[in-house]
Amino acid sequence: MNKHIVQLIRERFYPLVRFCGPQSAGEVEIEGVRATVYLGELSIWLWPAKSSHNGVLSDEQLGDVVSPHLLVRNLPVVGPGIDAMSIMSLGQN
Repeated sequence: MNKHIVQLIRERFYPLVRFCGPQSAGEVEIEGVRATVYLGELSIWLWPAKSSHNGVLSDEQLGDVVSPHLLVRNLPVVGPGIDAMSIMSLGQN
């Protein structure tokens, strides 16, 4: 389920990233390494820590290790009606 919510978050915030560049989505710990994860311009999650993931995470990989609430709390609000609560409610349908 988290995979689908993380994908929805990525899709909703992509227009902002396209014009403003990568956006920080908070710190994530994977395989004992803690680093900031970013929503990247190529509609991917960037995790620039030295690991086996080569700096890129899929929606599924990120959804397995992080709560979607962490992502929406850290990504910027992009306009009226698009905030953490509205995005999270879309994932509950």
